[in-house]
Amino acid sequence: MGGKSDKLLEQLKSLTTNQIEDSATFDTQAIEALKFHECLPPPLQQSVLKARTVNRDLLNGILSTHTTPVYVSEEEPPLPSANPDPRS
Repeated sequence: MGGKSDKLLEQLKSLTTNQIEDSATFDTQAIEALKFHECLPPPLQQSVLKARTVNRDLLNGILSTHTTPVYVSEEEPPLPSANPDPRS
């Protein structure tokens, strides 16, 4: 495999905890679940939710764990030929 999947893996490897935390955003349903959410300005609503839900230690652990990608395809692999061509 190569191409897009390799590029994606490189992008994931380059992420930092701060980048992930900074890009976390929460939808209207999450904001409305905050008690007194209407008393908070939108940026503070997002900050409160980040503080409550983003676990920096866990993120650091995940980002520092070595992984090996496994590619799965829904296509059947070709069956070996009964008379393999010795030239290939």
